[in-house]
Amino acid sequence: MNSRDRYPYPSASPQSNVISQGIQTIADSGMGILLIGVLILWIGIACFGTKRKGKLSTGRFAGWRERRSAITTANRQTKQRQLAKVALKAGNLVIPNAQQSIVVAGAPDSGKTFSIIDPAVRSAIAQGFPIILYDFKGAQLATHVAWAASQGYQVDIFAPGQPYTGICNPLDFITSETDVLMAAQLAYVLQRNTQRDSGYRENDFFSSAGTNLVEAVMLLTKLTPYPDLLMSSKLLNLTDLPERVRAAGQTDWLPEWTLDTFSQLLASQGAEKQIAGIVATAQRTFKSFTGKDLVSSFC
Repeated sequence: MNSRDRYPYPSASPQSNVISQGIQTIADSGMGILLIGVLILWIGIACFGTKRKGKLSTGRFAGWRERRSAITTANRQTKQRQLAKVALKAGNLVIPNAQQSIVVAGAPDSGKTFSIIDPAVRSAIAQGFPIILYDFKGAQLATHVAWAASQGYQVDIFAPGQPYTGICNPLDFITSETDVLMAAQLAYVLQRNTQRDSGYRENDFFSSAGTNLVEAVMLLTKLTPYPDLLMSSKLLNLTDLPERVRAAGQTDWLPEWTLDTFSQLLASQGAEKQIAGIVATAQRTFKSFTGKDLVSSFC
């Protein structure tokens, strides 16, 4: 047996030949050069790129330096009494720059409201700041309202469906029957919040025309003795609405600016199905506010 038989050279299999041919083909093509370039660029960025971690902020437990700085800042802001620089106090905890935001985190029923939120509200009342308090459960109503009233606050409660609720008439934000800008904004907000689950697309004709009709009807309602959402809903239910609006426009009772908001509805006069679709879309906007349990909160 010779040395070639004792130590045979490895022979290339057909599979390794196919792989080598594929690598050679990719290397000879433009795509192979591109892949190699991308690989080199990625390695270079990983090794010599910026050391910036992309952190937006850092956080840590407050020590005595942070607490001393917070007390100093809070005392200064309390003396200055500026709405843009507010300091609150919750027990022994001072909260400077409270106008930015405060996050109170904790498990359910762990005492977040009792230990932080309620004392902060009392601190705001003691300093006389205007307060909008969202109380989902209603417990804070009994905690703060009486004392706030005794401190000279005018307390308004809006709790739709509850017997102690006040009234918030959205049409009060419209100053007059020609306040087209505010009516358009209010109609858009009402439509987006009451028809989120509808099958109409945002660019659908009936959705756009329905919003315009809501705007027009609210302006028309400002001319009536009862300018509220219930009256707007009743006006939409009138038969031959385009003819009635056109007849009113021929008198001095309906201003030209208000009549102009009905232009899309008047342009559809004669197309009964089209008018019915526009009116039905507008009616859905008022339906949520004119139910038995909620109508007393908005009208």
